[in-house]
Amino acid sequence: MPFKSVKDTLAEWKSGNLHSGSKSGPVVKNPKQAVAIALSEKAKAEGTPGLGHTRFKLREDRAAAMPKKGTR
Repeated sequence: MPFKSVKDTLAEWKSGNLHSGSKSGPVVKNPKQAVAIALSEKAKAEGTPGLGHTRFKLREDRAAAMPKKGTR
């Protein structure tokens, strides 16, 4: 699936043809949701990890840096 620009995605939303999830999903009615879908598609096309990956990595780093309880 080739990446559509945010402008193309908003045009699809404005015409009432943008669906959340798949084409059988509900029609997107909120412009903020349309922008979020466009940015998500852009991130997938570029192969960048999502925010969830970075949050998990931060938790791992913090846990490794913290001293264990009961040890001196």
